[in-house]
Amino acid sequence: MKNYRIGCNTLYPDVKERKSKGWIFSPQKIMEALDKIQKIGYTDAEYSHIYHLSVDDAKKIHQHARQIGINSWSCHAAGPGGFNTGDAIETSIAANRHCIDISSAIGARVNVLHLTDYKYDDACKILENICQYGMEKNIEIALENSGTLKSMEFILELIRSVDLPNLGICVDTGHANLGDLGAPRAIRMAGSRLFTTHLQDNMGKQDDHIAPGMGIIDWEDVAKALKEIGYKRTLMLELTDAPPNSRAYDQEVEVKTGLENAMKFFV
Repeated sequence: MKNYRIGCNTLYPDVKERKSKGWIFSPQKIMEALDKIQKIGYTDAEYSHIYHLSVDDAKKIHQHARQIGINSWSCHAAGPGGFNTGDAIETSIAANRHCIDISSAIGARVNVLHLTDYKYDDACKILENICQYGMEKNIEIALENSGTLKSMEFILELIRSVDLPNLGICVDTGHANLGDLGAPRAIRMAGSRLFTTHLQDNMGKQDDHIAPGMGIIDWEDVAKALKEIGYKRTLMLELTDAPPNSRAYDQEVEVKTGLENAMKFFV
């Protein structure tokens, strides 16, 4: 358990500005976010929003990440309508191929993808296409769970049906804690198909995206589950820069606490 790399997603540096500008991160803001997580001590990064970037933008960000010693581990892929869309198959394929191009240029290994709104047959067509394309670019696709056991069973069935080596799972611990799935069980169900993580906590009522250990998830059991399945990849946190008004928020404290608690639980 001592060989884990620990990463954090890119967070908009100015929370007030983030609220006014929405989800679009300029390349400069993404590089500022990388500087912040590198200064705190993380080794890896997930790029929270990439769809709006050009390949040239991504190459510039990759170069900066390398200069400051941050490993570009993963990207959170999205399309024109967001993560959970009912877009036409062709629209979804085009959007995800673009995200794969951006991930390749930015130096990432894994694209995290939501597909929960798609019908089974449509999802298989999309995944077969983009996974084949991903293999050409050395990009893996990791499907992210929601809070239900049913969502994980759906993901596992898709993986069995598509049957391509670069299709796996991203376990989002916070999502799993909001339903009947549960974070430790989600990890154990993923098994060898766990490609990456979104480690985040909550109080069981809303998707807070607070640091591990700040909520009610049993992190000792999460660590035990990761050990049981032999997970040796990057441990990626997914914190928030868009907190609900119902709770206090200090980005620097939460990002620092995330690393401190990850080191305590997993290293």
